[in-house]
Amino acid sequence: GAPGAADVGGRVSDGVTGTVALYQPAADGTWRAAGQLQAPADAAGFGFAVLLDGPSLFVSAPHTTSNAGLVLEYQADGTGWRPVHTIVPTRRLAQAGFGAALARSGASLLVGAPSQAGRSGAVYAFTATPSGWSEQQVLTDADATSAVFFGRGLSASDGRVAISGPMADFW
Repeated sequence: GAPGAADVGGRVSDGVTGTVALYQPAADGTWRAAGQLQAPADAAGFGFAVLLDGPSLFVSAPHTTSNAGLVLEYQADGTGWRPVHTIVPTRRLAQAGFGAALARSGASLLVGAPSQAGRSGAVYAFTATPSGWSEQQVLTDADATSAVFFGRGLSASDGRVAISGPMADFW
C-alpha cells in the first residue's frame, strides 16, 4: 500500500488469519484500493483492530498464542508497509485477547485486553523507545467485580482516553 493511505478496515477472514485492506482517496473524492497486508503465519486474528497514526500502522492479532495476543507495528517506507515492531505485554496471559482495541494518546499506545483476569479486562499503556515500545502501566476497572470486558473499546483525544467495559451490567 502507499504511504499516507487510509486504513478503512481490518477484518478477520477464514476464522483464523486475517488481512488488512488499505485505501486512499482519489482526486474525485472516492476511495481506491491501495494495497493489502496479509497475516504473518503466527498472527491469528490479524486485523481484529487497526490504528493508522501518521507513518505507523498498528495491527492486532488477539487470537495469537492461546489468545494471549500481540500487536504488530508497520511503517510506511515509500513503496509499502514494512513490519518494524511486535508489541506484547511484559507478562503474556493466555485468553487475555491483547489487541482487541487500539488507541493513541500523545506518546502512548493503548492496547485493550478485555478477556484478561476472568474477562474483567485491562488496558496496557506503552511508550515509544528507540528500540520499540515499553510497557508503562496496566489500567483496570477498579469497580469491576466480574466479567465486564474492560478494554473492549478504546478512543483517545486531547490527552484523554475513554475505555469501554460493555458487559458491566450483564452479569
